[in-house]
Amino acid sequence: MDKRAVELILVAATAFMSVSAILVRFSEAPSMVLVFYRMLFTALLMSPFILWKYRSEIRSISRPDMMMCVASGVILALHFFTYFESLRYTSITSNLVLVNTSAFFVAVISLIVFKERMSFKGWLAILITFIGSFIISMSDLSFGGDNALYGDFLAILGALFFSFYAVIGRKERRDISVMTYTFIIYSVAALTSLILLLISGERVVGYEGKDYLCALGMAVFCTLLGHTVYNWGFKYVTASFVSVVALSEPIFGTILGILFFGEVPTMYIFIGSIVTLFGMYLFAMNENRMENDKEGA
Repeated sequence: MDKRAVELILVAATAFMSVSAILVRFSEAPSMVLVFYRMLFTALLMSPFILWKYRSEIRSISRPDMMMCVASGVILALHFFTYFESLRYTSITSNLVLVNTSAFFVAVISLIVFKERMSFKGWLAILITFIGSFIISMSDLSFGGDNALYGDFLAILGALFFSFYAVIGRKERRDISVMTYTFIIYSVAALTSLILLLISGERVVGYEGKDYLCALGMAVFCTLLGHTVYNWGFKYVTASFVSVVALSEPIFGTILGILFFGEVPTMYIFIGSIVTLFGMYLFAMNENRMENDKEGA
């Protein structure tokens, strides 16, 4: 498939994913409850098609590959929990920008696991991204106190979880179809969040209708049309690029935050976000150049 078309599809998926932050803010249910129902609704919506067309592929997955899929599902649940919980403490802009610094972690993990080399320009772009993230965190500490800084920490932790999820996805998508892979990890994520809910003593049912609707909205728009498309993209582009293309999510999310909640970023958060997004843009351009050089060699 044409690489440019894949990149455009991934940007569209990012726009759908940005709706998640708005739906989390609308809901009053605990973060892990939202994770559970988002993953449960997604798995249920996919199950008729998967069981009809992909049963044989599921049965043929090797034990090591299945274990990696299970690990990816657990990590995805933890990513969503830290992402959602972060929104309880910090701004939508800070949350989305910091969550998407996963490019830094993906680059380091890819360097260690896949022995992928990083050019000087790539590391420089990551450094710029880190500086921008630092500005955001210091701004939140000054204007939002320890709670906002805690929210920033959760967002960065969510970025770390997403990076492991992205790297595993890149490896497993070479041998497993996107529908089978995503169905397994979404099902595992739902089970993981349910277990964590039961351990924590949080009630599983009895929430308001809007909470279930928010979870359903996240399942359709953010998961099926967002994360599932990302997993599809792992087959055509690098894990680093998939993480970096998410740089458009804070832009969409900030606009939605202003429209729905009147949440205008402070000047320092705006500056930090611009620096961070600029670093991520440079990283994306460097990734494209290196990929083009490989294809032309």
